[in-house]
Amino acid sequence: MKLFIEVEISPDEIPLAAELFRTLRALTDHVKTRDLCRLFQALISKLEDGNQLDRVSNEVATLLTDTMSFETTLEEFQAAFVAVVFSHDLVLRQQSVVPFMFLLPRLPDLAKSRMRDFLIPKVLKHLTLKRPVEASRMEFFAHAEAFAALVNLEFVSINGALTTIITLLRKPETRCAAVTMLGKTVELCLQQLTENCDPSTLQDLNTALQNVTEDAFQYDINYIEESMGWSRPLHGIGGSHDVSSSASLSTQGDLNKGMAMDSSSASFGLHAVESYSGHRNTIFAMSYDDKRNQLISGGKDGTLIVWTSDGQVAEKVDMARHYACSMDIHSSYQTLLVCGVAKEENSGSGSNRMLPPPCIHRYAAVGRCWKEQGVLSKDSSKLVSCIKALGGVEHAFVTGETFHTSSHEGGGPRLDERVCYYDINTTSSFGNLQPVRQYTEHEECLEVCKRMDVCRLTIQ
Repeated sequence: MKLFIEVEISPDEIPLAAELFRTLRALTDHVKTRDLCRLFQALISKLEDGNQLDRVSNEVATLLTDTMSFETTLEEFQAAFVAVVFSHDLVLRQQSVVPFMFLLPRLPDLAKSRMRDFLIPKVLKHLTLKRPVEASRMEFFAHAEAFAALVNLEFVSINGALTTIITLLRKPETRCAAVTMLGKTVELCLQQLTENCDPSTLQDLNTALQNVTEDAFQYDINYIEESMGWSRPLHGIGGSHDVSSSASLSTQGDLNKGMAMDSSSASFGLHAVESYSGHRNTIFAMSYDDKRNQLISGGKDGTLIVWTSDGQVAEKVDMARHYACSMDIHSSYQTLLVCGVAKEENSGSGSNRMLPPPCIHRYAAVGRCWKEQGVLSKDSSKLVSCIKALGGVEHAFVTGETFHTSSHEGGGPRLDERVCYYDINTTSSFGNLQPVRQYTEHEECLEVCKRMDVCRLTIQ
């Protein structure tokens, strides 16, 4: 006599499933979970919230290891992963695929290697389809970002990735995808590119990029070359010039210095096009969301204003008790981080004036709007003066903070300037976040957090 058992569970019941499967296994080996693909999709979708990674990875591992047929279960997981990560809805909402890719290294070993072997050819097959240069990048943007994430996770070697990109750059029918792949790889894997890549491969890449002259790619190439510290001959993007083809953009800048008083060179300067009005008090901070093509500004009126590319107000976000003194956007996670300074009108009067402590607000992109996802109150700090989101796959940021401390000599109060490194993935509640590391070399208030590519070497 054979006993077959089919189990239907919801995502919320998965923590109990391991014990249930062990009990049922005592009765029969023929235990099947119903609608596994749907169940996997529900779990994977939760990864839009980066704080769910630990829970989702544990529950996926439970389903992969405690079901009747590993092969069948893995196929269901693969189908679910592709359906969620490469869905058109995700692209329309401009949601990064990077948070979903973090699940891969947390899979059981056999499932991890099988997912790598399944995913890499699938992504490359989509990216190598023939397309016109002017093709809509919405067709393959998620795949290009997934490719860069696979490189960052070392599922794809950096040198192998660049060899593929170089090959695709040389063909007009695959150039649009290649430029996008390279841009995302530079964004997510800059440290790997600069430290682990073969110099001859980098030179081949630079040469291939020099031959990409279409106007459609000018923004991408400017970003790539600036990040890599490269410059191109003057006869590249933007037309030809009467100078040697070996001159670089830096040389062009030197040549233009001597033309400053020549009216014919006026086009080389910066010119105000228009101004936007909307704030009622001093503006202290702004940041640009390149995925949505939006500018966000904040100031002493306690309002964050989201501007469209044509200067229209897309959204106003009111900060109840604080105003923004610094902000930055983590592009991969679509997270807006804002340093808050207390509004004086929120204090008491007379001798009872008590300002609320400084804080850090976290907002998440929801559709075309920003929704608050937590406030980290800094009770021990006098000021959180600046903030910088770390790029790539790290869901982390760095702040400049002024702390109240006691003097070692006299025991009296003193101020201590610190650079603080926070990893959002270390806690499920943003309000309970604590610095992973602190650095105390500064002696005066920190004013600017520069791009943290150099500082990251120290942090790691």
